[in-house]
Amino acid sequence: MGFLSEFSIKDFRMKVKFNNPRTGQVKSLKVGWNWGLFMSGSLIGLPLFFRGLCIWGTVMVSLWVFSFIFSDGIGTVILSVIGIGVSIFLGVKGNEMIAKNYLKHGWELVNPEDNIVKIAKEQWGIETETWGR
Repeated sequence: MGFLSEFSIKDFRMKVKFNNPRTGQVKSLKVGWNWGLFMSGSLIGLPLFFRGLCIWGTVMVSLWVFSFIFSDGIGTVILSVIGIGVSIFLGVKGNEMIAKNYLKHGWELVNPEDNIVKIAKEQWGIETETWGR
């Protein structure tokens, strides 16, 4: 565990800030579980579209459409299980996918040398070269 053992659990409530150099807009992103996507990601995929995760938003819209088409007993059960699985996945990986999307679209870190950024890089599996372009 090495580097992570130096920090308390309180540090994991901290956020990484991203800056859009073109517009000056600043967004914060929590390191860890994404409760927003876990609880509301299945709402026709809207929270996913708002966070720039259009592919996952499309997956959730597709699940909604299929749930109306196959609304018989076993179809509903299967789609419910898939929906729960996707919600758990989004809770675990949501912030990582959002961070990678920000970086892909030219956002930069506000404090690239901050300790919480080191935790985020390790947890999200993002190479140093892609941070703070």
